Amino acid sequence: MRNAEIGTLDPAKLTREDHIDISGTQCVRVSDRYRPDGDARISAQLSAVEFPHALFPPHTAGFLYYYQHPPPAPPCAGEIRFRITPNVDPVGFPAGRDLTLPSGLPWHRPLIGLEKKRLGRVRGMLYPMLQRDGLVSPEVLALASNLKVTAHSTVIHSFGQPFEMALNSRKTITILGRKEVAKLTLRPFILRSERRGLAAVQQTAPYLGTAICHFQRTVSLGWRDTLSLRVEKYVEGPTRNPDFVLPRGTTWADFPPAQAGELVRLHTYYMLKPRSKEVGEREVGGRDMQRPFWLRYSHRGESKTEAEEECEGETKGVRRPFWLRYSHQGNMALRLLLENEPPDS
Repeated sequence: MRNAEIGTLDPAKLTREDHIDISGTQCVRVSDRYRPDGDARISAQLSAVEFPHALFPPHTAGFLYYYQHPPPAPPCAGEIRFRITPNVDPVGFPAGRDLTLPSGLPWHRPLIGLEKKRLGRVRGMLYPMLQRDGLVSPEVLALASNLKVTAHSTVIHSFGQPFEMALNSRKTITILGRKEVAKLTLRPFILRSERRGLAAVQQTAPYLGTAICHFQRTVSLGWRDTLSLRVEKYVEGPTRNPDFVLPRGTTWADFPPAQAGELVRLHTYYMLKPRSKEVGEREVGGRDMQRPFWLRYSHRGESKTEAEEECEGETKGVRRPFWLRYSHQGNMALRLLLENEPPDS
């Protein structure tokens, strides 16, 4: 662990003393240079857990700073980032570049996951520093400290905002609203199975790799507001999973991976009941491949227009949608994303 002292997170107030070098370390303990003597809120720890070998990359020297997403993003949609600069002079801050993850997304720590209340008070130095710099109001800090999110959570607040997903594991996304959060746990790249009288088939991923995805707002099956998932690009893969066993009667052609720019489509395989004595105990497979991943938002009391009755674009002709385990999660997530949309959208 490396120790560092800074006096501000405001890019306009940076000095040479705020320049720190965290290359090759697992964690940096940041303390406030201007903290009052005896103040228990002495430091904050920022780790490199997302990087290979959990180490910050070489030549990671620069400034920690606070970035606020522009409106209509909610007030709590801010984050700590690290700006790499060529030297210790803060004049070079605008010409620097943000520290990025192997996926190409910026390394950051969301405001709502920085510090939490313990024994009735917020313990740490980042919130007091942000308030002292005038970057975040006391009301926003009080709200952020009460939202239940960890420091390494994936937090988004708008359609089209990219995030990273592994193809062979589930992903929990935190949707940030103006005064609350919703959590979605997704596994759209994993083979989904349903019980049809016999034991369910495996639930594993046909492919390995990592993708950058985003949610988008579409119209599907007559529902005006639908949350779909689109692949922007692949960071790794997709490569065939050697542990994946093809269900009986299928080939790899039945499980094509989503291409960059396409909607994510679910892979589903059903186990059916035997239809005759001749079949006996043999498993009869039924396939319903290539359903798009989507969640609908119900507008109660509103009638559908003619255009809304039709499926549009890539979702046309789909028979069965994908649902989260708890349907209220999808409704709440969509509601928060829609609240953060520009008024004219």
